Amino acid sequence: MEDVARDASKSGSTSIVLGSTRGFHRGATASLFVNCTYHTGDETQLLSVDVTYEKTTERSDIKEMASLASDTIRLMAGKIWLCEEAADLPNGQPQVG
Repeated sequence: MEDVARDASKSGSTSIVLGSTRGFHRGATASLFVNCTYHTGDETQLLSVDVTYEKTTERSDIKEMASLASDTIRLMAGKIWLCEEAADLPNGQPQVG
């Protein structure tokens, strides 16, 4: 997650936060990352989602991409990978900027 924080603070990047999920938008892609401890509790992976639309700096477009990425990472963490951290992912819109 240190790399995510570094990339989110780079020039041209916009940070995205959803609970314990961190990410950023840069160019044409919104990326979100969350640590995922499997339901067995013995292995942790970094789960990632990328949403690519078009190269933009329009805040409304970035928010839409971030919202889609947030919905997707909630689904992946909670329903597919059964991550323990899924319970900490709030409903609603991510913080952008």
